Amino acid sequence: MDDIAEIERRARDGDPRSAYRLGLAYNRRKDLDQAELWLAQAAHLGERKAGTDLGRVLLRRKGAAEAEGWFRWAADAGDPWGMIELARVCRKAGRTDEAEQRLRAAYDAGEPTGAHLLGVLSAERKRDGDAEHWHRAAVGMWHTDSLLDLGRIAERGKRLDEAEAFYRWAAGAGVSGAGRELGLFLCEVRNRPEDGAELLRTAAEAGDRRAAKALGALREKDGRYEEAERWYRRAAEAGADGAALELGRFLFARSRFEEAEPWLRKAAGTGNAKALYILGGLLDEKLGRPDEAEEAYRAAAEARFPGAMRRYAVVYKRNGDLEGAIRLMHTALEQGDEQAPLYLATLYNEAGRREEADQWYRHSLERGVPRTKQFYGRFLHVRGRLDEAERQLRAAVEEGDLKAEPYLRGVLEDQEREARERAAQEQAPREPMHQEPAPPERKARGWKVWGRKG
Repeated sequence: MDDIAEIERRARDGDPRSAYRLGLAYNRRKDLDQAELWLAQAAHLGERKAGTDLGRVLLRRKGAAEAEGWFRWAADAGDPWGMIELARVCRKAGRTDEAEQRLRAAYDAGEPTGAHLLGVLSAERKRDGDAEHWHRAAVGMWHTDSLLDLGRIAERGKRLDEAEAFYRWAAGAGVSGAGRELGLFLCEVRNRPEDGAELLRTAAEAGDRRAAKALGALREKDGRYEEAERWYRRAAEAGADGAALELGRFLFARSRFEEAEPWLRKAAGTGNAKALYILGGLLDEKLGRPDEAEEAYRAAAEARFPGAMRRYAVVYKRNGDLEGAIRLMHTALEQGDEQAPLYLATLYNEAGRREEADQWYRHSLERGVPRTKQFYGRFLHVRGRLDEAERQLRAAVEEGDLKAEPYLRGVLEDQEREARERAAQEQAPREPMHQEPAPPERKARGWKVWGRKG
């Protein structure tokens, strides 16, 4: 192996291959300034692979706009990996037709990764037939990563025996994540949980963090909580995506609030909206720190997590700002929160705006929001509209809302009381009507008197 000083001497003398090797050496040492300098020198001297590697350095340092020109230069110079890197930039920018064109060129130049990525691109565009064609082509060129994709395509097509065969082939070929995928397939699709769990355990013990997280979920579902916690913790400590959230949620559900908080904070620190939402509930309802909870709810609401805006509105309501809560719930409605109409009806009612409350209850009924019949029935009961209240609450009970039963009994009792009062009024004796006194009656004369006058 040539000494680095000798390589640099040759590079300074204008040897393109030496300049390229020197650039790669500086890149491995993380000296990106020198790497960029020597890779650019090599590219200018005609070393096409240097253009691709220079693009990669620029992509990390300065972004796609700076890198694309060098990827394009290398691709046009005939470097298959320049074509692939350019295709990746185009795909990310939404220029999928150009990405496909460049990947086809890479495949035609003999690079199996071109076929593999054409399969990935076709699957993203919901063209499973084309995806299967390209992944089979990639496997034919010994690109074994495509075995996993062929398993997924077969699974989506309900060709389960074929899917299992591809997953097993991929696992046997050492494809990253194939053991985990096969384990999940056996658990969730083939209903062979113990076979799947054993594969997940093997993958997790081999360092697959996502397999550890999946095994935690499987054991939680089975009610084997100590084992579930152990795998969740292992995944979280290894930094598996979403594992800190799952461990925090798991501990929260078991009333281990103090232990749950740091894991939920860790997950929330990555901007995970669900973690922010659960952290808000923990701080608000269990740890008695409403100010911190408000911040967590606000961040989750800004990330548009379902229900977070609603919980944020509850904080406003608790602080006595009903109008602020109403504004937030209108925002939640605009964001697509399906329960927002019911919450708006309740807030308008508490604000004393009864007509608007009635309108939003009706709107909530039209949307089929759960529990609306119960709340609307209670609203109508208080307003004295007993027959309407009975209809809503009876419908709620018939739909399985057990909390509506006592309210329905209350309405029925009030209806019976009113009926008894009406009946009592109808049966009570009526007082005689007031009449003017009759004029005094004149004393009648006997017939003899009249006879004498005659």
